[in-house]
Amino acid sequence: MDDKYVFAKNLRLLISYSQSIASVSRDLQISRQQFTKYLAGENLPSVRNLRKISDYFGVEETEILMPVDDFRKLIALNPPRSASTDPMQSFFTGDGYRHADNRKELKKYLGFYYSHFIIADSPEQITRSLLCIYESDGAILTKNIERYPFQGDGAAPINKFEGVALFNADRLFIYERETITGTRIWQTVVYTSNFKFSTYLSGLTMGIANQAVGDIACYRVVYEFLGTNINPRMALSGCGTFDLHTTEVSKFIRDRIVNDIRPNETAFIPRA
Repeated sequence: MDDKYVFAKNLRLLISYSQSIASVSRDLQISRQQFTKYLAGENLPSVRNLRKISDYFGVEETEILMPVDDFRKLIALNPPRSASTDPMQSFFTGDGYRHADNRKELKKYLGFYYSHFIIADSPEQITRSLLCIYESDGAILTKNIERYPFQGDGAAPINKFEGVALFNADRLFIYERETITGTRIWQTVVYTSNFKFSTYLSGLTMGIANQAVGDIACYRVVYEFLGTNINPRMALSGCGTFDLHTTEVSKFIRDRIVNDIRPNETAFIPRA
């Protein structure tokens, strides 16, 4: 079946979950004339517009080109999100975080990081995830993957988050959302003033710790810079959970992610 026809049918299905064709084309900043050609099966979108459309509805670029029947089954299981019904998606597709000054400040932080933190449910274990900060379509975006051991209850061993990065007053802000259900949002703020002298960024991360319970949690976090040109698969193999006293995580990091409050501290603050 022709790719243009497949894309047109799948796009129409996605739009059926939105307010209107006009609202979608306006949110995506794609002309109504061009959008109509997509829906009519006359044109396929450029790589850039395909990415914008996929991100807008919360689907993968490869999924939107799946056979029509397969895509319909996929969407039935995971209804798409859109900016017209989802304020967080509206934030992701807006223009505020594309500002030139924001991109200029953030470019020095592009690359891959290990993110280290200790969650409330496992206070004797360190969690290490793989974070990527990258530039795409005039914005600084993030992807974060957490790997966990298989659980007896069949819980998913991988969590994936996507988000945006902002910079203000020597602080790096990351707003990210879990991609499977789209219901868990986290905000992380880290110090950046010593980044030129160190590979570490320390701060706090806050969000919903457990989707079933809905508890709000805040943890200390340390990002460890890995580089801009690495093997992501190999780096991902280094993610998971570690004993609190493991030597696989540096003492510098271990000392800065313990979630305690010292006698001289009047608030829960990062350990710089």
